Amino acid sequence: MDIPSIATRSQPDTYVARRNGSDVIIRLDASTPHVDEREFDCHGGKLIYKLDGPSTFAYSCRVGDEIVYTITKYGKTNRVGASNATEEIGYTIRYPASQRSYWDPVVSHMSRSLRFTH
Repeated sequence: MDIPSIATRSQPDTYVARRNGSDVIIRLDASTPHVDEREFDCHGGKLIYKLDGPSTFAYSCRVGDEIVYTITKYGKTNRVGASNATEEIGYTIRYPASQRSYWDPVVSHMSRSLRFTH
């Protein structure tokens, strides 16, 4: 996935981008769960976007003065023990709603560039 050039790694799975005095947090996620849970949680905010496709689940919420966007892409499903496990990659980004015109295209690019490496 293409991470914005203004972002720096703060932890192995977290990047922080500072823009106009606000910190924007990008958290990466990769896992192989046994259960495909496609649920959204806006934490009391308002759902503003949702995509539920066969290989992608994404949603965006307005929570107070922030936009929270989460995407998960699904890869290969393997048999593990008595159940199936599907590879997942994704990220969550939180950015100020006032900077939406800047961040929306960045988020779109990041989502398009999110791919499995195998």
